[in-house]
Amino acid sequence: MNYMHCCDNLEQTVSTFNVSDNGFNFNVKVTYCKNCGSKKATGSGVSDGKKANENFKLSVRDLEIIENALNAKVSRLDDIMSLKSKCDQYDVAVKELFSLLDATEETDEGRVHRPVQIVCVRTDMLIKLENVLATLKSTMEED
Repeated sequence: MNYMHCCDNLEQTVSTFNVSDNGFNFNVKVTYCKNCGSKKATGSGVSDGKKANENFKLSVRDLEIIENALNAKVSRLDDIMSLKSKCDQYDVAVKELFSLLDATEETDEGRVHRPVQIVCVRTDMLIKLENVLATLKSTMEED
């Protein structure tokens, strides 16, 4: 782009809009200084005109292709909805798990303890388990 100096306070602005004439659609892009209005880009800034296709001549085969594409899209949406349902079920199950694990009770002597515990007798596996539970809990709390 070729920039010409117009004023001491250059504030370049780009506007894009559509113009229709005689059935053609044109995209027009104008780059100018917001303060003085001088043009800042060379060239017309106008795209070639395009006419909308108003005469559709579709064969039966064309319609079958469109129908198959739409059916595939609906099938993918069904798969996504099924996955969302599973994710929602996992969310509920994880929240319930931590509700159980975080529950506390107080004894007659005033000691607070957790009645639900997960026991692991292998130290290396216990560390991994703690990491998995911490990840699950932080993920749950993000929602």
